[in-house]
Amino acid sequence: MCLDVGNPPRRDGGVPTLWKCEAGNHNQAWVINGGQVKVKDTIGTAATPMCLDTGYPPRRNGGVLTLGTCEASDSNQAWIIDGSQVKVKDTLGEGTTPMCLDAGSPPRRNGGVLTLWKCEAGNHNQAWVLNGGQIKVSDTLS
Repeated sequence: MCLDVGNPPRRDGGVPTLWKCEAGNHNQAWVINGGQVKVKDTIGTAATPMCLDTGYPPRRNGGVLTLGTCEASDSNQAWIIDGSQVKVKDTLGEGTTPMCLDAGSPPRRNGGVLTLWKCEAGNHNQAWVLNGGQIKVSDTLS
Protein backbone atom coordinates (compact mmCIF):
# COMPACT_ATOMS: atom_id res chain seq x y z
CA MET A 1 0.00 0.00 0.00
CA CYS A 2 1.24 3.46 -0.95
CA LEU A 3 0.59 7.07 -0.10
CA ASP A 4 -1.71 8.20 -2.94
CA VAL A 5 -3.10 11.65 -3.85
CA GLY A 6 -5.94 10.47 -6.05
CA ASN A 7 -6.73 11.63 -9.57
CA PRO A 8 -6.03 15.20 -10.72
CA PRO A 9 -6.73 17.99 -10.37
CA ARG A 10 -4.44 18.46 -7.37
CA ARG A 11 -5.91 21.07 -5.03
CA ASP A 12 -5.66 22.62 -1.58
CA GLY A 13 -7.56 20.47 0.89
CA GLY A 14 -7.33 17.32 -1.24
CA VAL A 15 -7.08 14.25 1.00
CA PRO A 16 -4.33 11.70 0.34
CA THR A 17 -5.18 8.07 1.10
CA LEU A 18 -3.66 4.61 0.96
CA TRP A 19 -3.88 2.73 -2.33
CA LYS A 20 -2.43 -0.44 -3.77
CA CYS A 21 1.08 0.40 -5.04
CA GLU A 22 1.33 0.50 -8.83
CA ALA A 23 4.58 1.15 -10.68
CA GLY A 24 4.30 4.29 -12.80
CA ASN A 25 1.16 5.56 -11.04
CA HIS A 26 1.52 9.39 -10.98
CA ASN A 27 -0.85 9.56 -8.01
CA GLN A 28 1.82 7.76 -5.97
CA ALA A 29 4.89 9.70 -7.14
CA TRP A 30 6.47 11.93 -4.50
CA VAL A 31 9.63 14.01 -4.16
CA ILE A 32 11.12 14.84 -0.78
CA ASN A 33 12.92 18.15 -1.06
CA GLY A 34 13.87 20.70 1.57
CA GLY A 35 11.89 18.81 4.21
CA GLN A 36 8.71 18.93 2.13
CA VAL A 37 6.87 15.91 0.71
CA LYS A 38 5.82 17.12 -2.76
CA VAL A 39 3.44 15.63 -5.33
CA LYS A 40 5.86 14.98 -8.19
CA ASP A 41 3.54 15.80 -11.11
CA THR A 42 2.95 19.30 -9.72
CA ILE A 43 6.64 20.28 -9.76
CA GLY A 44 7.98 22.30 -12.67
CA THR A 45 4.70 22.33 -14.58
CA ALA A 46 1.89 24.80 -15.07
CA ALA A 47 0.24 23.17 -12.04
CA THR A 48 0.66 24.68 -8.57
CA PRO A 49 3.21 22.63 -6.58
CA MET A 50 1.33 20.65 -3.91
CA CYS A 51 2.71 19.28 -0.63
CA LEU A 52 1.65 16.91 2.11
CA ASP A 53 0.20 19.21 4.80
CA THR A 54 -0.59 18.53 8.48
CA GLY A 55 -3.02 21.38 8.97
CA TYR A 56 -2.69 23.95 11.71
CA PRO A 57 -1.60 23.11 15.28
CA PRO A 58 -2.35 21.76 17.74
CA ARG A 59 -1.14 18.42 16.41
CA ARG A 60 -3.27 15.56 17.76
CA ASN A 61 -3.88 11.85 17.34
CA GLY A 62 -6.22 11.30 14.40
CA GLY A 63 -5.44 14.64 12.74
CA VAL A 64 -6.24 14.28 9.03
CA LEU A 65 -3.61 15.08 6.42
CA THR A 66 -4.36 17.12 3.31
CA LEU A 67 -2.61 18.62 0.31
CA GLY A 68 -1.62 22.26 0.37
CA THR A 69 0.09 24.69 -1.98
CA CYS A 70 3.82 24.26 -1.27
CA GLU A 71 5.28 27.14 0.71
CA ALA A 72 8.89 26.86 1.86
CA SER A 73 8.25 28.56 5.21
CA ASP A 74 5.05 26.62 6.07
CA SER A 75 5.66 24.55 9.21
CA ASN A 76 2.57 22.48 8.35
CA GLN A 77 4.57 21.07 5.43
CA ALA A 78 7.88 20.45 7.22
CA TRP A 79 8.77 16.78 7.71
CA ILE A 80 11.76 14.83 9.01
CA ILE A 81 12.51 11.30 7.83
CA ASP A 82 13.86 9.45 10.86
CA GLY A 83 14.57 5.80 10.15
CA SER A 84 11.28 4.44 8.86
CA GLN A 85 9.15 7.16 10.46
CA VAL A 86 7.94 10.35 8.77
CA LYS A 87 7.75 12.95 11.55
CA VAL A 88 6.21 16.42 11.74
CA LYS A 89 9.24 18.68 12.25
CA ASP A 90 7.63 21.22 14.58
CA THR A 91 6.65 18.45 17.03
CA LEU A 92 10.25 17.42 17.69
CA GLY A 93 11.15 20.25 20.06
CA GLU A 94 11.48 20.10 23.80
CA GLY A 95 8.13 19.89 25.59
CA THR A 96 6.21 18.67 22.55
CA THR A 97 4.84 15.26 21.60
CA PRO A 98 6.46 13.95 18.41
CA MET A 99 3.80 13.24 15.77
CA CYS A 100 4.14 10.85 12.82
CA LEU A 101 2.50 9.96 9.53
CA ASP A 102 0.29 6.98 10.44
CA ALA A 103 -1.42 4.47 8.14
CA GLY A 104 -3.93 3.30 10.74
CA SER A 105 -4.43 -0.25 11.93
CA PRO A 106 -4.62 -3.16 9.48
CA PRO A 107 -6.26 -4.32 7.37
CA ARG A 108 -4.80 -1.92 4.82
CA ARG A 109 -7.24 -1.11 2.01
CA ASN A 110 -7.69 1.21 -0.96
CA GLY A 111 -8.99 4.56 0.26
CA GLY A 112 -7.67 4.05 3.81
CA VAL A 113 -7.31 7.33 5.70
CA LEU A 114 -3.88 8.62 6.73
CA THR A 115 -3.60 10.52 9.97
CA LEU A 116 -1.14 11.98 12.43
CA TRP A 117 -0.43 9.93 15.53
CA LYS A 118 1.94 10.15 18.46
CA CYS A 119 5.26 8.63 17.30
CA GLU A 120 5.89 5.25 18.86
CA ALA A 121 9.01 3.16 18.27
CA GLY A 122 8.08 -0.15 16.68
CA ASN A 123 4.58 0.98 15.63
CA HIS A 124 3.96 -0.78 12.29
CA ASN A 125 1.37 1.87 11.36
CA GLN A 126 4.23 4.39 11.27
CA ALA A 127 6.83 2.31 9.39
CA TRP A 128 7.34 3.54 5.83
CA VAL A 129 9.71 2.67 3.00
CA LEU A 130 10.65 5.33 0.45
CA ASN A 131 11.39 3.58 -2.82
CA GLY A 132 11.45 4.86 -6.39
CA GLY A 133 9.43 7.95 -5.48
CA GLN A 134 6.73 5.94 -3.73
CA ILE A 135 6.02 6.08 0.01
CA LYS A 136 5.03 2.57 1.01
CA VAL A 137 3.60 1.09 4.21
CA SER A 138 6.34 -1.26 5.33
CA ASP A 139 4.11 -4.06 6.66
CA THR A 140 2.37 -4.40 3.27
CA LEU A 141 5.56 -5.29 1.38
CA SER A 142 6.14 -8.93 0.56
